Amino acid sequence: MLILRSYVLNKHSQNGNREVQSNLPKILKSERAISPILATLLLIVIAVSAIVVTYAWVMTFMGAQSGTAGTLFQIQNVYWDTGTNTTKIDIQNYGTSIVKIVAVYVGVSSQNTLDVTLYTNLEEGVTIDVDDFETVTLDWPNAFDTMWESGEKYYFKVAAQSGSPITQGPYTAD
Repeated sequence: MLILRSYVLNKHSQNGNREVQSNLPKILKSERAISPILATLLLIVIAVSAIVVTYAWVMTFMGAQSGTAGTLFQIQNVYWDTGTNTTKIDIQNYGTSIVKIVAVYVGVSSQNTLDVTLYTNLEEGVTIDVDDFETVTLDWPNAFDTMWESGEKYYFKVAAQSGSPITQGPYTAD
């Protein structure tokens, strides 16, 4: 349509300047456009849509992050019971929400640990209330070794149902 109008203007300019001046207001007036009110409303709708999409994304992201924000726990003590061939791991919840411990790992370095959850009392997981602690019992022999070695240093990793696992150590076996 713009090409046609341009053609018309060029055609009129070849016939004479007087015809262009008389037809120019009619040609320009015939162009249709969005009224300023509709343009303003359209911009408002686009801005509100962008805000709603951003809000939904931020709330989804923050909801996923805040679910694990109150999950804070640590290993308080590790001790070896030679009478029962078990290792007792005391875990304290010092966060703002209940923690459910679901896995335990043991190793001789913090990067190289082995899952020994099947050899613990974590059948369905252990729930620890806020400002409380629970003891997880690790039986020997297990998938890691047949027995701990006295004087050997061990690292323990404890994983909760939500949040990142913690690795602590070394703990020296008795």
